[in-house]
Amino acid sequence: MTTYSDNAIQIYNRLYCLESESSIEQVHDRVAKAIANNDEEYKVFKWLLDDKIFRPNSPCLMNAGLRFRESHKNNLCACFVYGIEDNMLSITNFWKTAALVYSSGGGIGTHIGELREEGSAISSGGYSSGPISFAKVIQYISEAVKSGGRTRRAANLLSMIYNHPDILKFISVKSKEKLSAANISVLVDNNFFSALETDSYINLISPNGKTVVGKIKAREIWNKICEEAWKTGDPGLLFYDAMNRVNPLVDSNPIVSTNPCGEIPLPGFFACNLGSINLNHIVEDESKFEEFIKWAVIFLNNVIDKSGYPHVKFRANMLKYRPIGLGIMGFADYLARKGIPYDESADIFAKLCKKLTQTAFMLSIELAKTRNPIELTSNEKKRMYDILEYYELPKEEIDKFDKYGIYNLFVTCIAPTGSISISADCSYAFEPYFAIIWDKKLHDGRKMTFIVDPFKKYLDEISKDTGISKDKIINDIIEHKGSIQNIEYIPRNIKEIFKCALDISPIDKIKIQAAGQRYITMGISSTCNLPNSATVQDIENIYLTAYSYNLKGITVFRDGCLNEQVVYYGSKEKSADKSIISIPKERPMIRHGKTVEVKTPKGTLYLTGNFNEENELIEVFIQLGKQDSLTSILLNTLGRVLSRSLQCGVPIQVYIDTMMNIPHDPFWVKIDPNQERSLQVRSIVDLIAKILQYHYTNEDINLDEIDKFDICPQCNNRTLTRTLGCRGGTCINCGYSNCS
Repeated sequence: MTTYSDNAIQIYNRLYCLESESSIEQVHDRVAKAIANNDEEYKVFKWLLDDKIFRPNSPCLMNAGLRFRESHKNNLCACFVYGIEDNMLSITNFWKTAALVYSSGGGIGTHIGELREEGSAISSGGYSSGPISFAKVIQYISEAVKSGGRTRRAANLLSMIYNHPDILKFISVKSKEKLSAANISVLVDNNFFSALETDSYINLISPNGKTVVGKIKAREIWNKICEEAWKTGDPGLLFYDAMNRVNPLVDSNPIVSTNPCGEIPLPGFFACNLGSINLNHIVEDESKFEEFIKWAVIFLNNVIDKSGYPHVKFRANMLKYRPIGLGIMGFADYLARKGIPYDESADIFAKLCKKLTQTAFMLSIELAKTRNPIELTSNEKKRMYDILEYYELPKEEIDKFDKYGIYNLFVTCIAPTGSISISADCSYAFEPYFAIIWDKKLHDGRKMTFIVDPFKKYLDEISKDTGISKDKIINDIIEHKGSIQNIEYIPRNIKEIFKCALDISPIDKIKIQAAGQRYITMGISSTCNLPNSATVQDIENIYLTAYSYNLKGITVFRDGCLNEQVVYYGSKEKSADKSIISIPKERPMIRHGKTVEVKTPKGTLYLTGNFNEENELIEVFIQLGKQDSLTSILLNTLGRVLSRSLQCGVPIQVYIDTMMNIPHDPFWVKIDPNQERSLQVRSIVDLIAKILQYHYTNEDINLDEIDKFDICPQCNNRTLTRTLGCRGGTCINCGYSNCS
């Protein structure tokens, strides 16, 4: 079997190996046997997996071959779109279904714009509490039912159409409510942009009877969207007309929402099982691509038949319409090996996506010859005919569709490929590199240096031509945050080939994404990452550009836009005098000090420190939350322990060094009113250490220092990058992404 990196082995051990499995090959054997229908398929599937050519989505690798008593736990799909209706049975079924999806490792999206607005009358008497209140329940369920039974919070996307009476409340929900468990997106169409262009009013239409209940300027909605996206990263936009342009079911089941990461725009009660082909394997021989696509399509179709589902409507639609989501990964590797700059890759990306979709559709038509084709009405079949023409299938293939039908309604999408990319030792999806070289701190405290594989030969070349040691080059690149663009001695042609995510403008990234989206039947997951200095106008320009380029959706993330979402931090190695004086120092009757008040997701933290006449810190008081709560009691006790130790002469730095970077539940705060960017802390204890150091010692913390990585909520390492995939970030250590 092909050699695997330590990173890939860790991913398998952490996510995919069962207790009875001790090797990657055993995982692949289990999955291939479970998905194959015959010996030939088993051998091919195992080869695709062993040689890192193809990966299905994580739930398939985790659950294939297992048999649970509860059918939903046999889930092999990653993404679900629920079709919610404006009645309590549908709403409560949504909550139940969402919990089942989370427990099996999946994520869920739904359009809550079907729910009547707050204050609208209900049939049993009284008034509706509105869609926002129902959405809050998802927050509690997500926190209680961790995704796949692991420590990460479950993934959700909630969408609402722009003319809902509660649209302004929805747009600002992330800044006014603690709705951290869901991404939100506003559904907009061509009519909205026409009203925006002409500065016209929008009629607000109640889902309760479809009556007009008010009006608002399109510009007011638009400004609110851009302002809130600047503040919180939400809402994103979903473009109704682009999503439904290639939806054969648009008349009966239009697409109004997506999965949490946005690559799966699907009608309600549809799921999608995802798979990705590693482009590293076609660099030398692109003719292999068609063979890989063929077997991947067969694999994903088998998954549909063998998966469990959290709701009978999902099962019915999946077996009737058979959507599959075949995509790619390793695109940055592919370009680098061919010596092609990422920001000049739009045509190449479009060509690969075109080949992917055309080949998948042609095989789907071929499968329809011997299997039952999907059932389409005459109008749906006509739309499907037009869709195949839109994707530029040869006429003879379209004629075959006319004769035999087709086996899959949708065939392609490009997902973030977090953990599966690491498992296959390749770059993420179609994304550029987040860094060329980076350091990663391991669990045992050691650091390892990682270099993207295609750069290794250039590293030797640079060292030979310049006479600079490879160690020096590596250290220089790490000092430049993994980018080589500002290192003078590196040749321009190499800089062009190896541009990182933050070296590429958001508009250029949109153009590349749009070139591929033209030939992808569902969507492409990607987020525009912006510097903290980006303006509301910048976000407006990005959203308008995405619309003009016919993307199906768009999201942005501005560094520092949320106290809970930012990548800035500072750290220094500290040493302290650990000598202890056992005789307690006296505390004067009148003591001077200061109180620091910091707002956290857990409540407002108050830390008071008092000094003696020698300006020595001699006591600390800590308060958070209700006085009789367990957290408050523990922190009050910590303050007493610190105070007693300080009075006995233990330097505060001893405790700061002990508490600093203790992991638990990371979040982002500001500990100085003049601080431009938020500081990421790993826990309440870590926050207390940083407050003590910043406000009560002479040791400094650089509050504005930028780093590539956030703290991963799953493995608690500082290895989460937001420059890749969906807006929730992707961990280069454990493969975590908020998109299941």
